[in-house]
Amino acid sequence: MKENALAERLLTVGTAVLAVDGTVVGTVSGLSRNPSGHVDRIRVTSSMPSEQVILIIRDKYFSVIDQAVQLKITIAELEAMPQAMTEDKAAGSPRDF
Repeated sequence: MKENALAERLLTVGTAVLAVDGTVVGTVSGLSRNPSGHVDRIRVTSSMPSEQVILIIRDKYFSVIDQAVQLKITIAELEAMPQAMTEDKAAGSPRDF
């Protein structure tokens, strides 16, 4: 448990993100910590063959190991997840966040 807590404290933007089978699926592009320092969720930016995909993943779906984030889901499950909003389309603005 202490080892995982230390790994979480060292987690930074740019850390590799691995699917459950160990395949690199992207990098951490943002993270959210609670007041005690636990990482509640990460934003993963993945370059799929045709487009960049941004996902928000809650802590129950990943663990921090060594110098990487190990997901508990497969690539197929990742591809089925809804993407994070990167444009303010709801307000009718073409402005990127």
